[in-house]
Amino acid sequence: MDKGLFTGHEFGQLGLQFLDVASYVVFTLVVSWIIWSVLGAIGGGLRVEEHGELGGLDISEHGMEAYPEFVSTSNV
Repeated sequence: MDKGLFTGHEFGQLGLQFLDVASYVVFTLVVSWIIWSVLGAIGGGLRVEEHGELGGLDISEHGMEAYPEFVSTSNV
């Protein structure tokens, strides 16, 4: 195959590869935007409620701390 950049046929094949990568990037961005829009419209997105953020997801989701050996307050 004599269509490459290093075989003296300029940037034709390399340009096609850049076009291919750009098309994958555009496709991924468009599909991701559609999926995130649908998720946002149906359930309000993927964010947790504010009390879960402030209290910690371990407690709000599972009812217990994941690492109880770590102390959240210091006794200095």
